[in-house]
Order: sequence, then structure tokens, then C-alpha cells
Amino acid sequence: MRTVGAVAPASPTGLTVTLGSPVEAGDWIVPVASSPSISSTTVVVTNPSSTESVTVSVSTVGAGVASPLAGADQVQILPGGRGGFEIPTGAGKPEVAVEITSSQPVVVESRIVFTAGGLTEPLAVPVVTSAVVATTGIPAVPPGEVVPAPNGGDTSVPGDAPATTTTAPASTTPPAGANPGG
Repeated sequence: MRTVGAVAPASPTGLTVTLGSPVEAGDWIVPVASSPSISSTTVVVTNPSSTESVTVSVSTVGAGVASPLAGADQVQILPGGRGGFEIPTGAGKPEVAVEITSSQPVVVESRIVFTAGGLTEPLAVPVVTSAVVATTGIPAVPPGEVVPAPNGGDTSVPGDAPATTTTAPASTTPPAGANPGG
């Protein structure tokens, strides 16, 4: 679990919790990436492989039409790396979903900032035909190894680390490991 807090003077301010993904997939959907209530959206693709680069393509989908996102077609993400893709939002922009395709299984989330304040970092929706159970990550848990939490919580997995808090900077930059055009 990761807790992300952004406090003044950072902008936007807010708090969000990300639980992680039990699956990796080659195809993902961010159902809502822009609307009048959203001021910015960044789609973040994580390559969980420690040895293989992946190639991803990001498209917006609106009014039944998929359109490649400028600068986000066939982008290489290095092993263990992350790539961030800004989705056009704001006045005059159409309401869109986002489709992400990858050469190998990845994990996708979005960072959405609301015009009225606050933020969220929901996991994208994996396309079931491309999804596989995650067997890597921190911690990778073999099936059946869920154990009682040491702190009295509901459940835990071997190696659970306490939640961490990161204060977001006033501006965001694409995560390290992205290689546009690579």
C-alpha cells in the first residue's frame, strides 16, 4: 500500500491511497480521464519486469473513436521503470477514456487532479483477456500465503512494509525510465 499526500505549498493538495494490483496485463483502460471536473490527468505505466523493456502505446477514446496520444505511440519503458503520459484536459477538450497497450504485461494507474481541489490515483482496469496474476513486485506472494496481519489488521502478506507517505512537488514530471520514441 502506498499513501500519497500533497500539502501546501504543493499544488494540488490532497491525500490518496493506492493498494497495488493483483494482476499485470498487456491492455488496460482508464474509464474516465477527462471531464469538466478534472483539471489534469497523468496515466502512469509501470514495467514490473526486472529484465525486459516493454513498448507501450497510449490512445484516447472519445465518441467511439480511438486516437493515438501525441508522443505516446511505441514508447519504450525500461525494466523496473515507469512512464507518465499527460492526457489533454480542460475547457474545450472532449471527455475521453484512455486505452493502453503493451508488448508485455504492465501495471497502469492514473493520477487525476480535480478542478475543485483534491486528487486520486486509481488503478486502471485490466482487459481480462490480457491479464495474468502478478508474480513479481514487492512483495510477490505465492497463492495461499495470506497470513494474519501482525498489527491486528485483517490480513497481511509475508514482507508487508508499513505504508509510506510522499509529499508531491508543486509540479510533476514524467517518471524515470520512460524513453519516448525508443
